[in-house]
Amino acid sequence: MSDKQFLTIKDCVERHGISHNTIESLFKRKGSPAIRVGRRWQVDVNKWDQYLLKLAEESKG
Repeated sequence: MSDKQFLTIKDCVERHGISHNTIESLFKRKGSPAIRVGRRWQVDVNKWDQYLLKLAEESKG
């Protein structure tokens, strides 16, 4: 893993191996830690990991 503090949609696609559309919808979802910077989306690495864990817990029920 690189020392990046922020990830873009492209970074997340490469990191997780899922589609661009799926990552984009997660970025735009209510409660997501992702923010728009100009025309691009980015997210803090630590907040992103916490967010994905939260979504996984919620989907378990």
